[in-house]
Amino acid sequence: MAQKEFNILGDVDEIQFRLSCGITMLGAIHTAMEEGSFAADSYLDAICCVYDYLSDVSKELRQGINSCEKRARSHE
Repeated sequence: MAQKEFNILGDVDEIQFRLSCGITMLGAIHTAMEEGSFAADSYLDAICCVYDYLSDVSKELRQGINSCEKRARSHE
């Protein structure tokens, strides 16, 4: 496996881990909203934070995909 391919796979693996963490975080907030002792609206800031986090990770993934596609086209 070429070094560039290895780096790309490592990057994708890290992004997938971060997405998984964000999804877990969202699940924890949802559980707290349903079962916690505070009003559900007290968790709105946390939801906004998770949204921003997942949005940033999604943009990073898209940039990586675009970069791979660009490299693939340049080798055709």
